[in-house]
Order: sequence, then structure tokens, then C-alpha cells
Amino acid sequence: MTWLLLLGCADTSLGGGGDGGDGAPADIVAPRPEAALVPTCTPGSDADRDGVPDEVEGCDGRDTDGDGVPDYLDLDSDGDGVPDAIEAGPDAARPRDTDGDGVPDLRDRDSDNDGLLDGEEDRDGDGRVGCCRARCGEPAVGCPSVRLDQCAEGQRCLADGRCSPPRAFLCARGETDPRQGTTFGDVADAVDISFVCRAPQNDAGGDGARGRVEMRVERFAAADLALALPRALSSQRLQLLAAPAKELAVTLAGADRALLGFAAARPLSPADAARDDDTLLGAQLVRVAASLPVGLRAVRLRAGTRALSHDQKPMLRRGALELESDTPRTLGELRDVLLALLLGRAPFELGGSGSSGAAAPGPAGTRFRMRLSIVRRTADALALVGAVARAEDADDPARVVGLLLDDLGDGTALAGAEARLEVACEPHVLRGRPTADILWVIDGSYSMRDQKQSVKDSAQALFARALAAGLDFRMGVTTMVDPDKYPASVGALCSGAQAGGVGGAGADRFLRADERAAFERCVASTPLADAQREYGMLALQKAIERHLPRKLHPRYIRPDATLAVILISDERPQSLSDLINADPQGLAGYVNCTLDASLQGHLRATYAAQHALLSGQSHGGEGRAALHLVGALCNSSCADDVAHGYIELAQDSGGSISNVCKKDLAEDLERIFDSIIERAVPTRLQGRAISMSLALAHAAADPASPPSQLARSRTRGFDVHPESRALLLVGVPVKTGDRALVSYSRWRAAGAER
Repeated sequence: MTWLLLLGCADTSLGGGGDGGDGAPADIVAPRPEAALVPTCTPGSDADRDGVPDEVEGCDGRDTDGDGVPDYLDLDSDGDGVPDAIEAGPDAARPRDTDGDGVPDLRDRDSDNDGLLDGEEDRDGDGRVGCCRARCGEPAVGCPSVRLDQCAEGQRCLADGRCSPPRAFLCARGETDPRQGTTFGDVADAVDISFVCRAPQNDAGGDGARGRVEMRVERFAAADLALALPRALSSQRLQLLAAPAKELAVTLAGADRALLGFAAARPLSPADAARDDDTLLGAQLVRVAASLPVGLRAVRLRAGTRALSHDQKPMLRRGALELESDTPRTLGELRDVLLALLLGRAPFELGGSGSSGAAAPGPAGTRFRMRLSIVRRTADALALVGAVARAEDADDPARVVGLLLDDLGDGTALAGAEARLEVACEPHVLRGRPTADILWVIDGSYSMRDQKQSVKDSAQALFARALAAGLDFRMGVTTMVDPDKYPASVGALCSGAQAGGVGGAGADRFLRADERAAFERCVASTPLADAQREYGMLALQKAIERHLPRKLHPRYIRPDATLAVILISDERPQSLSDLINADPQGLAGYVNCTLDASLQGHLRATYAAQHALLSGQSHGGEGRAALHLVGALCNSSCADDVAHGYIELAQDSGGSISNVCKKDLAEDLERIFDSIIERAVPTRLQGRAISMSLALAHAAADPASPPSQLARSRTRGFDVHPESRALLLVGVPVKTGDRALVSYSRWRAAGAER
């Protein structure tokens, strides 16, 4: 069973996390506020102005946390992250002692003696459990504002102005009360689902470490670069030959060296610095692919997605290369070649494994995957982060290599040198199982013969992506048959039971996720397709209508499914061609790339039924779908006509448009899949998570049910969809009402308010 979830969009700004480095200080720490105050301890006075009298904090030089600052000058005497002013309670002269052990809370790092440090329970040290409110409408710093008659998520406003319950899973956001061992009723805080937001600890139950992913930060001020890494990745800064100030290279390695990564900064030449962002960023991977040494070649290139970094710098995310080598080479050798090309250097200039003459680290292979993100951090410098792995390791769903490859290559680990990390925790209650039914309308005419293999490969790739992502999907495949010859087969779905499927045994039904071979047969074989006449618009319409009303049945579109249509053709609709042939002078403008207002009106009137169907204006809204066109565009090299009709329908339905003449449609099909995922799930993971820091705990709806931490996995656990920020629960039994809590680290710009 597979579930997808996306988390709410409310702001979460829970403090936590920390920075590390490569020997240099991780942060420049400002002077402590108390250091500038009067240093003498005088009974009846308050030297550090925290509201707690000096004699209560101790005039005997007591230094509870051993930080060199006596308690009477220390705003947080026990160093637990919760200020003395909060821990002292309402009567600072008689500070609170929650567990009655004789040690006041302001000197007790575990005030309620539940085994959890106060700073781990109240991570931002504000004395409040997440964003939960005590009174209706009260303000809460760092939390979404509410109306006077509202409380926080999971709470309701009572007639007397109180919020009930006082604390709830949704508003707590992974925090618990440091003064109460059972924040949420009968469940002890020590075993509550919030453990995933705390520092990792070994689980006595035998599941291994439980808790958030601890991240470290390495900073390189001269290159304006910070890099967030989990403890599992080692790093080494290379000693580049004659490197200018802004040039930098760092190599990264996993424990088994099945994945090798890199981060780099590269100063730009005056000519490159003058180029616009899109041209400059897009040229980097293309240049690498064109400059590979003899015996190594790129068999596929994906340019990546244009985006902005967390601090709004121009960025190209998730570029990809698939590489083949004539002879086996080690992963380290390949990494050095690619890194050198990105820096405009020879491998021996890196000062790393490639310059020593010894064998580079990592396993050997002939097929490799590379992922890369590039950020233009300043006008005259680029920052890069990426990784390489053997194809067989990256494609193995039972291993984490593919996940780490995508995580390093998505650019979320990069930031400016002054950025800081913070930990965020997002709760979610699962609300049903997102599903997708995907209809393929494929032109099987003679003119598509040169595109047939590309269509087949791309369809197989999308099916594989849906499987790997854990999407609950079905595929329906139909072709463009002549309604005069085969009226009963228009819009019928292929079962794969026999060649061509349509009209065969068990025909006209959707294919399940476990029927991959049947799907591939249906895509590859279209025997009823007309050799010259492509009635695609009619096939699209009938493929939806004959599978309504929605119901839980192999033939019909499911009630809870997001419907998507992928139409592939190198022609315009046959019905439009028939109209043009009947009035060649009046409709001559259809050969143009853009249409005037009269032709646009004519087109929408001609296909009003299809527009109404996909927009949800007919059939009770049950045919609502996005049309993704892989078709004949303006000046397409393999097509004579512009696919007007399809193009406008795809635009109006919120779908995508791709060029059918491309030899490699993998990137286009990936965008289509991203769109399907985005539509299938109603909410989003809030904030820009650093992908390698994601952790998730899951618990049944019953609060007494013990929670478990799920591993990052594409077979059993959870994964994150990079574009839509969907969290996908794969192979995990989940019911409506179950709870999930996600922790992750994210960048915060220097000086930004939480």
C-alpha cells in the first residue's frame, strides 16, 4: 500500500540545529547581552535584567552550565535553551521547581524529570508549545495570525474564550511541554511522535537511531559558500593549483563510496560574467557533455529546472547526465574528470585523487549517473554541487544511493556563507489516499514511425517513475481509430491481452501498476490506428466519456483519482483538417504559429465539448483533467502542421506542451509526471527543506499507538518529490486519520527574523 502526503502551508519557524565547519569557526558569535551588564552580584538587584533577583540566581559565583558566566549574569543559567525568565515562573523570587527535586527549573535541564532535556521539548525557548494558544485570538510570535474567535490548528475556541484542548498535535509542531511529562493526555512525551524533531538517540526497542537528521555546515567565506551535510557524508577540501580567492573545490563521499559528490565555486571570466543568467547556467552542463575525454560520452542530458535559491539567487536545479565509458573506470576517476571540466581545469590540477597517479576511490563501472545544481551567487562567480554514482547503484530501489544522488544534485544543500540552519517540524493528519488515472492517446499512423521508439521509451520511463515514487496509479492506453471503420473502438482502452488489445479479450479497461508488460505492449502496438487519418480529439473525448461515471471498477475512472491525459501525435486533429479542407481560403490562417481572434473563437467553438469536458463544466465535473500534449509545434522538424486545437486545449486545461519531434522525450515526460503528482496531492510541504535532512515519524490515529520512524526509501518508507514537495509513503500500511510528523533543516538568511 502506498500513500502520498503533502504538508500544510502554515509558517513554521521552530529553532534548533547547529552549524559546523572545516576547522574555521562555524559562526561569528555576537557578544552575550549579559556581558555588558553590571558584573557585581547584589541581593535585591537583577544584574542581568532577566527578572530573577541576583540572590535567587546565586551570589556565590555559581555557574550551573559551566560556560564561564555566573548564573546571576547568565540569561540561561542551565544552558538548556529556555531563558531563566521563562523557567522561573510567575514568582521569580520563588522560582518554580516542577519535579520537586530541590533544584529550580532555571538550573534543571530536565525540569519535569521525563528524560527529555527542556531545550529539546521547547526548541525555540519561548515557553509555548509550538503555536498552540491558551486564549482565543491571542497573538503568537512566529505563528500564523488568527481571528479573535479562533485558536490554532487542532484547537477550538470555547465560549469562555479558552482554547481547547490546551495543546494539540497540529499546533504543537513537534514540541512538548518541558513542565509536563504527558503533554498530550496519557502518552508520555518520551515516546510521543515528537521524538523525530529531537536530537537522535538510540532506540531501546531495537530500531536503531530515532530522531532528526543532524546536519553540519561547512563555510567558505571567500567563495560566499556554505554547505550543509549530514554526518554520513565525509568531505575534503582540495588544494587547487594556483587557485584565485573565489575558486573552491570540495569532494564528498558516502561511507561505502558508492556515491561520490562535490561542491565547488568558480569565478567567471569577464565574458561569462556579462552573460544573462539563463544562458550562463544552461551552458555549463552542455559544455561538460561536449568536452568529455575520448572513451567517455554523454548518452542523455537533462538541462535542469530554472529556479531561485533560498535567498533568491538565480539557480538551475537537478541537471542530469547519463554517461557511458568504453572501458571500466572508477567512480573517483569519473568524479575528477567532471569536476575538472566544471572548473575549467585538468584533473591533475585538482590536488585530489586524480592528481596523485594512484587509483581513485569508489567502485568501477561503465555506466554512470550525474546530478548537478548551479547557483549564480554573485555577478562574477558560480557555486555548484552535485554527485555521481554507477547506474546500477543509483537505479537499485533497495539502496539509498539514488536518493542521495538526487538530494545532492537538487541544490538545497548550498547557501551563502552567512546563512544559518534552523530545524522545522511539520505535523500532518493523513486525509485519504491520493490516486491518479492516466490516459494515453497515441497516434499510431504511418507518419509517427520515426517517433515510435522515443514514445515507447518515454512511456516506459514514466511508468517506472510512477512505480518508484509510490504513486497509486493506473494507465489507460487508446489509439486514434477511424470512427467510420471501427465506431465501437473509439476511445476503448487496450488491455494488452493480445496484440493491440482494443477489441480483444478483457479489453477496454485500465491497467494496474503490476501490469507493466501489458502497458508496454499497448504503447508499442496500435493495429487499429488509421495510417493517415488521426482522429485524436474524438479519441480523447470518447476515452473519457465511455469510462464515466466514475466508480471502483477496472473499466471506469476511479472516484478519488486525479485524471490526466497524455496525447501524442505529429498532426493536428483530423476533424480540424477536414474543416480546413472544406474551406481552405477562410481557414488558411491555421498554418500560422499564432491565431487571430476569429480563428481562436472558431477553434473553441469547434471543440467546445472537449473544453467543457476537461474543465469540468460537463458530465458533472467527472471528466475534469489536464491535457499534456506531446505534439507538432511551430516549426517542428518532423511535422508539417501546427497542432492547433490540441495546443489550446492543453493550455486551457492547465496541462503542458512538448515537441513530439525531440529524439529524447524523457525530460518532457518527467515534467508531465511532476504535474500529475502536483495535482494528485492537495497540500505542500511548507518551506525549503534541505533534502538530506528529512526525517519522518508515523503513528496511527489512536494517540496510544506507538509511533515509528520511517526510513528514506523507494521500496518501504518515505521519499520526497523534489518539485511538488510531496512526501510519498511507500509500502507502508496507512489509514485515514493517521499522523505524520516531519522534521528537516532549512536555511535562514543571516539577520532574518524567525
